[in-house]
Amino acid sequence: MPHTRGALLLGSISLSILLPLLLGYFLGYIYPEWRWEHHPFHSSIESIGAFSAITIAVLMTVMVNHGHLQKRYVLVAIALIGMGTLDALHGMLYSGKSYVWLHSVATMVGGVLFATVWMPQSWIERINVARLILLVASLTVLFGLLSVYSPELLPVMVNGGEFTQIARLINLSGGVGFLVGSAYFISKFLVESMQDSAEVEHYENLIFANHCLLFGAAGLLFEFSSLWDSGWWWWHLLRLAAYLIVLVYFFQLFKANHHLLQSKKELLEKATHTKDEFMASMSHELRTPLTSIIGNSEFLLDEGICGRSGCPHQDAGNILHSIRNAGNNQLALVNDILDMSKIESGKFTIDEVPYDLSVLLHELEQMFATRSADAGLTFVLDQKNQEPHLLLGDGLRITQILINIVGNAIKFTEQGEVRLTTWVNQGKLTFQIKDTGIGMSRETIDSLFQRFQQADGSISRRFGGNGLGLFISNNLAGLMGGEIDVSSEEGAGSTFQLTIPHSSTDTPAHFSESETSKATSVLEKRPTPTATNLRIT
Repeated sequence: MPHTRGALLLGSISLSILLPLLLGYFLGYIYPEWRWEHHPFHSSIESIGAFSAITIAVLMTVMVNHGHLQKRYVLVAIALIGMGTLDALHGMLYSGKSYVWLHSVATMVGGVLFATVWMPQSWIERINVARLILLVASLTVLFGLLSVYSPELLPVMVNGGEFTQIARLINLSGGVGFLVGSAYFISKFLVESMQDSAEVEHYENLIFANHCLLFGAAGLLFEFSSLWDSGWWWWHLLRLAAYLIVLVYFFQLFKANHHLLQSKKELLEKATHTKDEFMASMSHELRTPLTSIIGNSEFLLDEGICGRSGCPHQDAGNILHSIRNAGNNQLALVNDILDMSKIESGKFTIDEVPYDLSVLLHELEQMFATRSADAGLTFVLDQKNQEPHLLLGDGLRITQILINIVGNAIKFTEQGEVRLTTWVNQGKLTFQIKDTGIGMSRETIDSLFQRFQQADGSISRRFGGNGLGLFISNNLAGLMGGEIDVSSEEGAGSTFQLTIPHSSTDTPAHFSESETSKATSVLEKRPTPTATNLRIT
């Protein structure tokens, strides 16, 4: 395979530099007096070349941004932008100082910028692609317009139908720059040829080596040509061929990458569908036995072998408590994984249904009073103002968020209190959860809402958890149009604040009669909290 690639390289060099130079020389020798002054045809060639240059630059930039080309190729893109912009302005002109000047400068700019591909990788990594492209495009447009509208500032480029020395020097410098650039692409292609791996899929190094060689040949042939003679038209055709070779290649490469992306997208969609089926199956296969385990262990603790008088054997009671707690933890993990899967696939929906805020808060009172009592803490529910009873939203998901946050506050607080404060202000419902726990560092807060992230350090690891609760809570808040803010100090506790928009009315006409009566009946039947560690202010 390396021998094949080596032969391909030699053939390309012959066709791109040796043959063009020989043909250019013979054309000048055979037809020394031939002239064909045809501005429309010349403008067509320059316009096609300029369009090709800009198109190639756009394709390359897109491919660099998507990781299909190395960042180094941005330098090639800006060279094509600079050269194509000046060639386009050159093709619009009929004659005058600016006519040859713009073409010559375009060749020099292209050659110099192509030579920058030798730049060290460490420098290339610092490049801001968007800013660099904008800078080069702006400078070349301004320079070109200045050249068109202020020709008196330009040097003489043609004298008696022959190019002046400065015109030849500018084109020669551009040609040398292209040859320097071609040396880089040839060296990279040779390195690929010597690799033991299979043949490299892409040939952009070889393509750009040919491109640079053709432009280098055009720059060198300028030295031996005159305006409108056979050599002049020949190197114009070489430049056009250089553009079209790269354009055709990158269109094919871009098309191939597009098909590859489509295939990957189809595979991803299929994998997502398979994952959803697995999650649905897991939901049934895991939730059902876990619910049975939890229910049976609770029955045995409350009514079975332990009964109301307590377990006859302390070990049996400890085992049953351990089974129930482990079952609850596993069920919570299954639910969190299912919620995370729905969120990441974009299939999680937020309901807009009436719910009674008082009922929601009452249920949280009962739940956290028991948890706090077990942990030796005080739970405080502080209602700052009289919230409306009936709201429109997803009360179930609000409860889920609060259970996650307040549950964490209780878990990470060893002594003191956990306070849940709620208020309504300017169409927003706010819940503030403040604890006197271990607190968090700034670095921990920054990564707190990522998947599987918990408070850092060995201190927090003993508290357990799976690190999904806050990730899910933050996403749920966002889906409801709200947000969660966090402030904390290590050793002094943390404060979480959930703020979500709310919709309410004293006489909710948009609620059905059954919905209103159901919410009201639940409110009227709720028992009064009796937990000794619960304070309501």
